[in-house]
Amino acid sequence: MKAICWVTLAGMYVLLITCCRAEEGLDFPTYDGKDRVIDLSEKNYKQALKKYDMLGVLLHEPVTSDKTSHRRFQMTEMVLELAAQVLEDKGIGFGLVDSKKDAKLAKKLGLDEEGSLYVFKEDHIIEFDGQMTADVLVEFLLDLMEDPVEIINSKLELQAFDHMEEEMRLIGYFKGEDSEHYKAFEEAAEHFQPYVKFFATFDKGVAKKLGLKQNEVDFYEPFMDDPVHIPDKPYTEEELVEFVTGHRRATLRKLRPEDMFETWEDDMDGIHIVTFAEEDDPDGFEFLEVVKQVAKDNTDNPDLSIVWIDPDDFPLVSCHKILENIYIHIYIYIYIYIYIYIYTHTHTHTHTHTHTHTYKNKTKTSLFCILGKVIHFEFDEVLRSGPNAILMLKSVAPIVCIYFLFNSLTSCVR
Repeated sequence: MKAICWVTLAGMYVLLITCCRAEEGLDFPTYDGKDRVIDLSEKNYKQALKKYDMLGVLLHEPVTSDKTSHRRFQMTEMVLELAAQVLEDKGIGFGLVDSKKDAKLAKKLGLDEEGSLYVFKEDHIIEFDGQMTADVLVEFLLDLMEDPVEIINSKLELQAFDHMEEEMRLIGYFKGEDSEHYKAFEEAAEHFQPYVKFFATFDKGVAKKLGLKQNEVDFYEPFMDDPVHIPDKPYTEEELVEFVTGHRRATLRKLRPEDMFETWEDDMDGIHIVTFAEEDDPDGFEFLEVVKQVAKDNTDNPDLSIVWIDPDDFPLVSCHKILENIYIHIYIYIYIYIYIYIYTHTHTHTHTHTHTHTYKNKTKTSLFCILGKVIHFEFDEVLRSGPNAILMLKSVAPIVCIYFLFNSLTSCVR
């Protein structure tokens, strides 16, 4: 029996790891073994900044002889190496700065938060506030490579803009790319790229559908139907930056891997609500619609902050769901044995000799029949089948547990 239990637990562990990994991308390459990440110092940092169009610099804690510290650093370094491999042809590089050994360099570069990754792009420094995994980091940097302002010139592009309800975004109507007001808009966009999306149009028809006048900018809060007109047009770069900064915290925000830590960096007093809902699930979708309506009804309440987490975006959340199912079915396993124990000790007319003799010989009671009844929780009917059924139930209990686990694990994967 112990052997069966250990096999069961081993199988659960393998399936759990497999299910969690199933959430990850399958097309991401494996590390080729080539070192690309640079150990930055005061001697080589200027050369590195000139070499790459964008340079990601990680300020890390000193690596000690402690195995845990060393292993943690190796894992982070491997993320950077893999990202550097994927982005090698894009002119993007990575460097490391030791917060103790290279303290002067860190101060010179403006790196002040240990464990953070800073991206140097032209005259701007952008802090990466996302999940430190290679796929999320690569996607973030590719977004950062794009132009800070996306131009909308057609009704089809406008439809795509309207469907970006999860994004905080701005859109303005300008005379053309040479307009000084558009240039101020573009400069402001660089302060928030890629966390806040900036759009512009030079088309009168698109502007009319948006209700925009020339040099006017609208601000869209996530999940809100109507935009906010930024007052006092035309705007300077500083005025736009000040407005966006003041309206950065939306009432309802979705926790996303690419900016998850920025979302949590909310030291506001008041009411904080965290909701879990799977958008692809009918019940989850219905619940999410209720949450959106609550946010819309309370959008003017400065004390309310709602964060929506979709478990599909975070594999570890899915792992917790699987573990929860495992715990539930282990309880079922224990329940079966308790049920048998109580039954056998309260029915004194049943003799051990009869149990053994009947179990060893062929009987009319089918093992598969008992399995079916147990799976449907018909324990009383099984026990009434006779003493041989009790011994069979003891034998099939581990199999039943495995059945429930496989059933729950496969449903989680789907």
